Amino acid sequence: MKKLLALLLCLVMLISFAACAVEEGSSDENDDAQNEEQTELSSVEQIKQSGKLRLGTSADYPPFEYHMDVDGQDTIVGFDIEMGKLIAEELGVELEITDMAFDALLISLQQGKFDLVAAGVTYSPERYGLFSDPYYVEGQAVLIRTEDLDTYTTAESLSGCTVGAQKGTVQAELAANMAQDVTCLELVKFPDLVTELKQDKIEAIVVDYVVAEDYLTAHDDLAISDIVLEDGQVNKCVVAQEGNQELIDVVNSVIAQGLADGSFDSLMQQAKENAQYEKPKS
Repeated sequence: MKKLLALLLCLVMLISFAACAVEEGSSDENDDAQNEEQTELSSVEQIKQSGKLRLGTSADYPPFEYHMDVDGQDTIVGFDIEMGKLIAEELGVELEITDMAFDALLISLQQGKFDLVAAGVTYSPERYGLFSDPYYVEGQAVLIRTEDLDTYTTAESLSGCTVGAQKGTVQAELAANMAQDVTCLELVKFPDLVTELKQDKIEAIVVDYVVAEDYLTAHDDLAISDIVLEDGQVNKCVVAQEGNQELIDVVNSVIAQGLADGSFDSLMQQAKENAQYEKPKS
């Protein structure tokens, strides 16, 4: 009798274990199916499903992006931000902005921390990412002190000098190669370069012309030199992860529309008029 009860107990336990295994297997299969379904969604569909477009920028570069007090709140604004809003609107989602140092943006994009980078980024085949069509074609300026206008008139006149550029930018390469024995000082924040220039610690800064031009409105002791840099014409683009052609196609359609109807000109003019410049450190 005892042996029969023991056998029955073992049989019940085996049936229970089998049922649990089947249930666990079904759960794993459901999880796999959900993951597979998520993987099958295109990049654009994933953005739409999440309800937000994640944009990386470096908000210290007016008029492209900068901080501004809006109704008592510190807000990131500028041309690139307005363009980002148009892209998000095209996708039917909200724009989520992440602000970080410029030289970390493309690395973070590669790591999947955001969907797009818009930060006055210049196209370069050596850089990571899939670049959009150009939304702004820009020349380069050499920003100097007004008192040095007659001193630094050619690239060669800066030979042996220290020239500044924002870290991780194509301007840093242009500065380093503009003349013999030029030392390039790379700093993370562009306003810090302006401080170095005004305090006579460097002789010049290489920067996008529109940025240099706007800085003159806030600093009458600065000027744009007559120096013309070779290969100084650059294309500003939005950047997505490599291979993400579907998302770049959406970006390109917004860029094409903005250039065709003139709205990008209006956005840039507004960004320039509203730009607030950080005062140099004394």
